[in-house]
Amino acid sequence: MKNQQITNLIHLLEDKARIYPDKVAYIFLADGKNISDSLTYLQLAEKAKTVAGYLQSKVKRSERVILLYPSGLDFIIAFFGCIYAGIIGIPLPPPDMFRKASNLARIRTVIEDAKATLVLTPSNLLSQLGEISSEFNNIQWLSIENIDEQSIKKWNKPSLSPDNIAYLQYTSGSTGEPKGVIITHNNLLNFFPNISLTVYLRSDSKMLSWQPHFHDGGLVGALLISLYVGITCYIISPFTFIKKPLCWLQLISNYKITHSSAPNFAYDYCVSAINNLQKNLQKIENLDLSSWQTAGNGSEPINIETLERFTKTFAPYGFSETAFSPGYGLAENTLTISQKKTLEKLTFRQVLPEFLAENKVVETTKPEGKIIVSCGVPIPNTKIVIVNPENLTQLSSNEVGEIWVKSPSVARGYWNKPKVSKQTFKAYLADTKEGSFLRTGDLGFLKEGELFVTGRLKDLIIIRGQNYYPQDFEQTVKKCHQQLQNNSSAAFCVKVENVEQLIIVAEIDNSKNINFDEVIMQIRQTIAQQYQLSVYAVVLIKQGTIPKTSSGKIQRKACGFQFLNSQLNVIYSWCLKNQIFTDKI
Repeated sequence: MKNQQITNLIHLLEDKARIYPDKVAYIFLADGKNISDSLTYLQLAEKAKTVAGYLQSKVKRSERVILLYPSGLDFIIAFFGCIYAGIIGIPLPPPDMFRKASNLARIRTVIEDAKATLVLTPSNLLSQLGEISSEFNNIQWLSIENIDEQSIKKWNKPSLSPDNIAYLQYTSGSTGEPKGVIITHNNLLNFFPNISLTVYLRSDSKMLSWQPHFHDGGLVGALLISLYVGITCYIISPFTFIKKPLCWLQLISNYKITHSSAPNFAYDYCVSAINNLQKNLQKIENLDLSSWQTAGNGSEPINIETLERFTKTFAPYGFSETAFSPGYGLAENTLTISQKKTLEKLTFRQVLPEFLAENKVVETTKPEGKIIVSCGVPIPNTKIVIVNPENLTQLSSNEVGEIWVKSPSVARGYWNKPKVSKQTFKAYLADTKEGSFLRTGDLGFLKEGELFVTGRLKDLIIIRGQNYYPQDFEQTVKKCHQQLQNNSSAAFCVKVENVEQLIIVAEIDNSKNINFDEVIMQIRQTIAQQYQLSVYAVVLIKQGTIPKTSSGKIQRKACGFQFLNSQLNVIYSWCLKNQIFTDKI
């Protein structure tokens, strides 16, 4: 704003509406091809004020409001309506996203946890929410589609300090108990310039996103960062991408997109899609990916094979390997902690897995070495230390430990959870007393200033005192049979008679004539040969039913819970002692 420091998101949007009143801020392509709706910066500011004037007559300042919206511009208007009203919005997946039953359960949990007083959702979804709205008849369930435009005159601009809460970002929750991360205006306004420098976002950049807006990657990494820079953000639905993955790349080509990110599986998915086209003697016409400067990849860890496959497949269409920008982050730090700078080369370390299992980093040139891709350097104003999670002392560059972070982007804590917040957000090194740090719960190491993520501390599998990373087993499993797809299996341990036993759960296509016994035998034999381990149980489940986060990451704990409680959608299974499941088709 003129002669005024920008200290909150209202200031930010008002500033952009003043400078770029007619510039298109957001474009929605409902079918993944044609523009169905758009908003200029001025239109968004005016609509946000109108919604805010209406909301201020319904709820009090700082109350919590659930936002249940499919992809589209209505969510953005509702989100900023909450910001302009001085109330706390909570983006959640609506019941028709991904899995209805689990989403309804999550909505219930968040309503109770946040003590929400209002739910905003499109009118066509209100009927689907009848079951849950009747349980919470003490709160309001409203649509804002037909708000009187005169409501803008009722709007009272709230006084917002940088430390006021902007919104709550609920984590996916591995056991059905998500936590609300408190994101302040200050967290966001510190994050935006730091990530913009790293990925080279400029006034002439263009963003494209299909990542869910209720996930930090879609909300902060696309919608909000685009607003900060003052660029146009193109949006398609995650459903559109899943149905037509190559439309993502076609839109990058058509609109000369410079920045677009996705989880690891999306890049493999595109490779499979174009290979299927070529098998049918088809091809994509006029595909040009040369404008794509930053192809973010926030998977944990980054898969080198995925990056190489995608580069080899799409280099003929103008894609450059330097566009890949692996990064690491989490909602508790607003979003990104480290990321490869745009246009720099990918780097990786090849290490001996037997030493990695002992939390030691020993590099090798031998083919049996495990390749770990760099997640880049810490973004500006961010400090990373690697810590022994047991004695809380800092480790050397040749050791694997828990990743701790200090940054102005670190969130305030979890909503209404002071004890857990203190444990997670207020950590101090035992040897130097330095702090406070955010404990990420992730494992990794630093080499020459770059971060290498090796896995999740709580997902680490320990059998007979030996450490194993579940993603290694999962990568091995996917190669056992062509119907076992990437990012569709989970490896975890359960205690059987006080002994940790390895369990493999994998999705499989049941529509084809497959010998399930052979698949299971192949999994068991491959695990035994590569890791010298016996698998206690292998469970083949229906495609699309393995628990995942909103960003597509496997929820191993939730899978383990379903396994122990016989809640998996089993097609066929095998168990060493045949005590847990009965084989069925």
